[in-house]
Amino acid sequence: MQGTDRTHKLENRSQKISKIKNEGERICGNNTEKTLTHNCREREQKTNTRWRKRKLRKKEKIENRGGDIFCLKK
Repeated sequence: MQGTDRTHKLENRSQKISKIKNEGERICGNNTEKTLTHNCREREQKTNTRWRKRKLRKKEKIENRGGDIFCLKK
């Protein structure tokens, strides 16, 4: 009986995820509906800060070289 219970849980999870996807939310992690959106926002913020820092470092390098900055979006 354990196997059937597990497949049932997986089906429920995939239904939840597809429902959330339909609402236009990003999916990350295997959590319940409530925590999904929260985790996504948190993870998004972390990656954003990482990219921002990396971009700033790039800008500094280019400025130190004395060249103009092209193709760097804010």
